[in-house]
Amino acid sequence: QNQLDKALEYFERSLSLSEQLLKESATPQNRRDLTYTLNRIGDVYVSQNQLDKALEYFERSLSLSEQLLKESATPQNRRDLTYTLNRIGDVYVSQNQLDKALEYFERDLSFREQLLKESATMFLKTNSTRH
Repeated sequence: QNQLDKALEYFERSLSLSEQLLKESATPQNRRDLTYTLNRIGDVYVSQNQLDKALEYFERSLSLSEQLLKESATPQNRRDLTYTLNRIGDVYVSQNQLDKALEYFERDLSFREQLLKESATMFLKTNSTRH
């Protein structure tokens, strides 16, 4: 528990710095860094079994991730979003809210399928130019 508290303290400091940096420069990378920190805080709260608190942070991350994806549908933005959707689904499973969990897992799966199609397309394009 003590190490989790220490981790939370460091992530909270990181969150404060990320939010400050975002105010100065709202670049996509700064927003992605913020989503990463929000997810890590959510993960710590999951480890502490503070699931409602974890959901707060995952939901904040989800909102930012969706915004980033709307602006730029890159594979990295999709991967970031799938991580958060999956973590939210996991929390709902832990809370025995299986319908909600399924909703998030289905969204996660949809984005992962898009990523797979994109990867396959890139692979085929790369290999077809070599022959």
